[in-house]
Amino acid sequence: LDKMKGRQRIYVIQMQGHIFFGNVTTMTDEIKRKLKEKCNADDKPIVVILDFSRVLGIDSSAAQTIAKLKDSILTNYGIELVL
Repeated sequence: LDKMKGRQRIYVIQMQGHIFFGNVTTMTDEIKRKLKEKCNADDKPIVVILDFSRVLGIDSSAAQTIAKLKDSILTNYGIELVL
């Protein structure tokens, strides 16, 4: 199979628990680190999906940070982030 096509180019990240101002920076830094690793390994996804189905709660500052993450990933990597 061609690695440049299909499901292999979709990167799903599932979060769980509570996301709030105290842990959102660590979470977004880890997402950026993993995405950078994939891009450096010539395995750049065409879309990143953040799955919040196991998240129990999120505060407004965390939501704002995640919105900024979406813009940052599109600007820096040219990858669409789907929430």
